[in-house]
Formats: sequence, structure tokens, C-alpha cells
Amino acid sequence: MKKFFIILGILIVVFGGIFVIVKQGSVPIFFSVQEYIPGVKNCKGEVDKNYFLEKSSDFEIGANIKGEAVFKHPNKAFNRLINDYGQVLKKIEEENHLAKISKKNYRVYMQYGWQVSGTDDEQAQGQFVTKFLDIYENSFL
Repeated sequence: MKKFFIILGILIVVFGGIFVIVKQGSVPIFFSVQEYIPGVKNCKGEVDKNYFLEKSSDFEIGANIKGEAVFKHPNKAFNRLINDYGQVLKKIEEENHLAKISKKNYRVYMQYGWQVSGTDDEQAQGQFVTKFLDIYENSFL
């Protein structure tokens, strides 16, 4: 009987930990399971895959189990966003008094990316950040 409660306790801790990590948005739960082809009945939306691939091969898009566009490698894509768009992310952060972007607070950047001020190039990068995060969020609950 004692072994049963020990095993039960371990299972509760493990599954509780997994639940907490998933809820914080740090572990993708909806991975790419199929090709994303706009217009096909299983795929939702009209995401231009080539638009993202032209920016980086790390932005390769597939579809999750719900048919939503997701990055095939969401962690790799997020890291590429940070590396390639760091200046505009910093600008969004400063203009809106935000914490530095992370996998836990990225949603607020999605709201402000398209509103960033500055040159035409900075505004285009801000719009890309919003489009990127709109797809990135499909990987999580």
C-alpha cells in the first residue's frame, strides 16, 4: 500500500509539472503534424509560407492538429526572431514600457508590433513581428 502512494505521488508531481510548464507557454503543445496548404479543407487561414521562408529557413511553416499554421520548429523560429529582429523588439519594448520579450510574455508584443513608430523599415519589421507571433501562438494552449 505504501508503494502505491509513493508511485501516485510521483505521478502527480510529474503531471503537475508538465501542466505548469505547458500553461506558461514554454513548451509547444500543438506541433506541426501536416503540411500547411491554404485552401485545403484541413488548413485554416491564408498564411503565405513563402513570405516567412524568404526571411529565414527557420520560419518553415506546417499545420497543427487543428489545421492552424504553426512553425515546424517553434523554439528555433523564436530564437531566430530574437536574433534577426532584436532592434525592433527593443523599440517595441521601450515605446510600450514592456518587459524584454520572452516565451512567457510574447503575446503583448503581438499587440504592439504593428504600431511601432520609426522608419518604413522599422514599421515593416514591427508588422512582421506581429505576423510571426500570430502564427507562433498556435503552438500553445
